[in-house]
Amino acid sequence: MAMASLSNLSEELKRVKVVLDTNSLIYSVEKPIDLQHHLSLVVPACFDLLVPASVINELKKMASEGKPKERRLASLALKIAEKCHIVAEREASKPADQVILERAKQEKWLVVTNDRSLRRQLRQQGVPVIFIKDRILRIEGEAP
Repeated sequence: MAMASLSNLSEELKRVKVVLDTNSLIYSVEKPIDLQHHLSLVVPACFDLLVPASVINELKKMASEGKPKERRLASLALKIAEKCHIVAEREASKPADQVILERAKQEKWLVVTNDRSLRRQLRQQGVPVIFIKDRILRIEGEAP
């Protein structure tokens, strides 16, 4: 029995942690794309989809305070995000991009974003980034 548990733990540790930011979630509903399916085509391993709690907070704010189109997109993006593993944060007040920047390298996250500034900063840290262009996912850097 202990052997099976150890094997399961080993498999869990090998799984790539793929983090979705606000931008990627909004894009996936605005230009409908099945992120899970498309990620399976570019990520060379089993993966878990993660969403920082700060991204959930940003989407909730957009869903309640944005313009009508933004509210609709954010509400749909929230439905996708809530199916992912929500990552709790030490400091709830930090912006989502800052949380992703601080934790991506140390926790070996693979980040999905179309935010150019965030992409650039992550790449400077050596963090692999997936971005979406013309409904096709492309990876910059090597996946863990």
